[in-house]
Amino acid sequence: MRKILRTIVLLALLGATGCRQPAIQAPSARAAAAGATAGQPVLPGKQSDGSVLLPNQWSLRPVGKQVELGDFPINVAVHPGGKYVAVLHSGYSTQQILVVDVPAAAVVSRTDLHEAFYGVEFSADG
Repeated sequence: MRKILRTIVLLALLGATGCRQPAIQAPSARAAAAGATAGQPVLPGKQSDGSVLLPNQWSLRPVGKQVELGDFPINVAVHPGGKYVAVLHSGYSTQQILVVDVPAAAVVSRTDLHEAFYGVEFSADG
């Protein structure tokens, strides 16, 4: 009897909270939103509506301004004044330290490196 009562209470709670599957956008609707025409595949990457389509067909819609940093930024150091950040980029392309002006959302300096691993830091006095 207790088992039946627990099951009924559980079902009532699930019904009362409105538990349901989230709406999943159909691939055709996703393709239309991304600006694709009929018959063309929608490939992962940046889409015309500003979103980024992942290989698993999930979409990211970033908020705010974005700065292109390269293919593998691995570490970020914030300047003591807070206006700049140094980003260590160690991807497949040329490895670099990029200095980004945060308020302007722009790369203001690029320094190529022969080889980089992980460490980047500003001195205490900037």
